[in-house]
Amino acid sequence: MEDHQEVSVSENLLLIGQAHFIRSVAIPLHEALEDLTRSFPASAEEEAWEPELPQGLYANFTALSGLAGIVLFIGGRAAKKTLDELYETTIKAKVRKVLEDFFRSDTSGKKYGVSLLINKVPERISIVVATVGQDIAEIELGQRQVSSVIARAMDTARKMAVPNTVHLYMIEAGNVNDHPWIYRSLAEAMGHMSNMSPVVSVKPVRLGN
Repeated sequence: MEDHQEVSVSENLLLIGQAHFIRSVAIPLHEALEDLTRSFPASAEEEAWEPELPQGLYANFTALSGLAGIVLFIGGRAAKKTLDELYETTIKAKVRKVLEDFFRSDTSGKKYGVSLLINKVPERISIVVATVGQDIAEIELGQRQVSSVIARAMDTARKMAVPNTVHLYMIEAGNVNDHPWIYRSLAEAMGHMSNMSPVVSVKPVRLGN
């Protein structure tokens, strides 16, 4: 894989949800990503800029009971191609395995999500692409759209070029918002998910190992 320095993977995860979701997903996902965080390490500068969430873990969820996110940093012209390859060949399968194991033990029919938090380092713009579903089949349906959504999201962010903003895209049942919901912070983006259709009543959380 060429120009891998254009993409790096944080050791931190974006974790939102009820306690049983965090317990079931956090450690397996962290372990699944260890080889990527070693091969694509985030720099001290990137980790220092990583978007912050308020401390504390909120568990008062209704429609969306948990969200697990992988945090990445990108920069340079080769980043999009490298990110596509990394997602399609490695990240997607690792996430699928973790969530597949989780859904085997959770048959509640509640909705859960997985996301990529992509931090565009030169522009200081963050892009969140979240896939939501009630089972692994619905998550997989969304995962098939992630690369195309990322391409559109990065192009939109480049054209808008507004630093220190967060662009949120949500994929559910094959649908995705055509234009980003834009926020001043990651905490605000997660908090305002409670006002969005089709996913509602999500309360924000934290980045953590």
